[in-house]
Amino acid sequence: MGFRFDMIASTLLSLQRYQEAINCCDKSIQLNQKNDLAFTNKGSALYSLNKYKEALEYSEKAIKINPKNDIAFGTKGLTLLKLQRPQEAIQCFDQEIKLQPKYQTFTDKANALLDLKRFQEAIECCDKAIQFAPDRDQAFFFKALALSSQKKYQDAIKCYDEAYQRKKHPMILLNKAYVLIDMNKKEEAKIILKQILDSNFQDKEFIKGLLKTL
Repeated sequence: MGFRFDMIASTLLSLQRYQEAINCCDKSIQLNQKNDLAFTNKGSALYSLNKYKEALEYSEKAIKINPKNDIAFGTKGLTLLKLQRPQEAIQCFDQEIKLQPKYQTFTDKANALLDLKRFQEAIECCDKAIQFAPDRDQAFFFKALALSSQKKYQDAIKCYDEAYQRKKHPMILLNKAYVLIDMNKKEEAKIILKQILDSNFQDKEFIKGLLKTL
């Protein structure tokens, strides 16, 4: 019966029906207090509801039951990032990598390293993530952020272009425009900013204001 509730909870999580998922997890936990999957799913649901302290609690309970639960380490790491504890988050991501290395974990670790301004390590993490999934955008985006922070602007632009090829998101263009401004390439930056105005970017008044400064 507990397994049935776990399956339903996982499905509800994928449907973003988080409170219903939590209810299923609670039923599963009532049946088996040692069911780490139920604690893991509840931690994930709480994280998605921005209930970070509770998410941390349930992720830690899952890890205590099963120290090889890579998903619980990942959720704990993401939660610690939200709680502005990036160094502890990195420790969780390292544990997750030891158990099950994958694209998202290296990308999440890179994000934490960016918070700590450890840019070269962030770049190395992004490179590892890209090896796992070269068709995804996020690692290229984080790598570009790290490179621009190191003032390696040409390399940063290349990575922003790689990210944008994979996902046409206006925030990628905006960050590329900032790099062009830092390089004093204002005319090229204007072209990018006008491109953002033609996109679904919400704060178009901000972009118009930025254009006026160039």
